[in-house]
Amino acid sequence: RANLVPSVILSVGIIFVLDALVMLGLGTQAKALPGPFSGQVLLLGVSFSTERLMIMIISLGLVLATILFVQRTRAGAAMRGVAQDAEGAALQGVSIDLTARLTMMVGGALAGAGGALLGSVFQVEPAMGFPMVVKALIAITLGGMGSVSGVVLAALMMGMIESFATTLAGVEVAGMILFALLALFLLVRPYGFFGYEYRV
Repeated sequence: RANLVPSVILSVGIIFVLDALVMLGLGTQAKALPGPFSGQVLLLGVSFSTERLMIMIISLGLVLATILFVQRTRAGAAMRGVAQDAEGAALQGVSIDLTARLTMMVGGALAGAGGALLGSVFQVEPAMGFPMVVKALIAITLGGMGSVSGVVLAALMMGMIESFATTLAGVEVAGMILFALLALFLLVRPYGFFGYEYRV
């Protein structure tokens, strides 16, 4: 319920502390996890990894479920109301503390699901989540605070830009392009694609 910037800084600090604890307890070596799916699937003459295809399907299901939850349920309406105007939502009888806890629980569950899906494709290491957090913050900024569909659109756009830029110019240039795009949006449209001005 405080200002957004200190909350983000605190969250990043907690990430560093958790990373350090994991490294102390489990070491720093990357570990490969066995994936639950194997083999290839042929679709329209194109061969896809079964594992990556299932990850795409599961991710799409999670995204659709999140959109429906936020847009079609009373709890989702409370989340959107608190994000737009916390004081106004409280005057309408919405519990800000309860809504904040529910939001943290939903976000934590989605983050855990994302980590489990990524762990079956990439090697697991303590610092593997930090680049994802940075990209998630960029996607939220571009898509708009409180707009799940906007964040999905921004993430898809970022993925395509990063893929093309990495292929043509390298990983470093791809990162520069993403941050340049973030800076441009903060100057021109700080509320993102489908975001709105919110008060804290």
